[in-house]
Amino acid sequence: MRVPWCLTLLSLALFVGCNVNVGTTEPTDSPADATSPDEVTPEEVAPEEGAPTEPEPETPEEGPETTVSDPPEEPKTERVKADVGVGKKGRSLDQYDGGTQGVIAGPAKAYFGFREKAVFQIQIPQAMQYFKGAEGRAPKSHEEFMSKIIEANNIKLPELNPRQKYIYDPEKEELMVQRPR
Repeated sequence: MRVPWCLTLLSLALFVGCNVNVGTTEPTDSPADATSPDEVTPEEVAPEEGAPTEPEPETPEEGPETTVSDPPEEPKTERVKADVGVGKKGRSLDQYDGGTQGVIAGPAKAYFGFREKAVFQIQIPQAMQYFKGAEGRAPKSHEEFMSKIIEANNIKLPELNPRQKYIYDPEKEELMVQRPR
């Protein structure tokens, strides 16, 4: 029983790889062959034409300049409909599209996609229909949507990336995801 599992694990490790670049060189033990990190070519050091130079520190005689700066801009965000593909889980598998790695990653991507589809296209619409039938209207706010639709029906929303959040749009009667552009 252990032999098939070991062979399966070994073949999986060979197909998936270990994220090592084959073309990289290893450091040598001989100091004559090694290059010093301090050796830098003049092309790497020379600034480009028109490139800004480092500002010189202010001297006490000049005094500080007073500048009025604009308030920091809010990060530009967009709202997209919460649907399959907005969740955090399974997104790291998107890089494996074809080949042997795609064969292994494909079922995992399908699993996470199915879980999101079940939430966004089955559970939430059904809970909205029940709410509209009982109340005769759609939820009026994000808080009402989260408490009476999501929490009341024990719906587990997929985890989002750090700078994303769920927003309910009462005009469209849809759950949206607010994310940076």
